[in-house]
Amino acid sequence: IPKDAEATTVLVGTVDFLSKPIMAFVRLSEGRYLGNLTEVNLPVRFIFILMGPKSSGLDYYEIGRSISTLMANRVFQDVAYKAESHQDMIDAINDFLDDSIVLPPGDYN
Repeated sequence: IPKDAEATTVLVGTVDFLSKPIMAFVRLSEGRYLGNLTEVNLPVRFIFILMGPKSSGLDYYEIGRSISTLMANRVFQDVAYKAESHQDMIDAINDFLDDSIVLPPGDYN
């Protein structure tokens, strides 16, 4: 793990008290140690939270996996650190998807 590494925490789940999903992507001004929130003792710089009702039809787990994949990408990380608006993040997601190769499920043997 690099000396200056910072963590992203992704929290997703369903709750009974919401009628529609809510989401927040937070960039802290500096990394903060948040107890045992992460598997390794690193300061947390980014927090993604997605909660919603069970009946929404969304797969919250897969959305969380997607955000984690984005944050593991160095180019996307750079944008996340420098973004000045939500549009910067949307543009970075679109750029990531444009450069991604996606294989549909199947037997590739």
